[in-house]
Amino acid sequence: MHTKVQIICKNNKPYGIRDDAGFLFFFTKVSKFQGQEERYRQELEEQFTLADYLLTALQERGQPTPNAAYTPRQKLDGTNNSSVPNNGGTNDTPTP
Repeated sequence: MHTKVQIICKNNKPYGIRDDAGFLFFFTKVSKFQGQEERYRQELEEQFTLADYLLTALQERGQPTPNAAYTPRQKLDGTNNSSVPNNGGTNDTPTP
């Protein structure tokens, strides 16, 4: 059983999902190219949605809920998206 399952972000992008024992998943790097900003934005949103889905699936398998201070992450366009987590995202340390 996994405990304290968390999404880890680096540079405001999903990096992986880990628990107390270590990383369970890593996300692929999304490359940013000139003139492809919309594709980049969409791929990041898809990664955050996938990260949220995986975190929820792990939690539903009997995990304690690590996000008592859960607040929706703000989308790249500035609007809120309640289906995507906000857990820091500026460094590689998990947020409690």
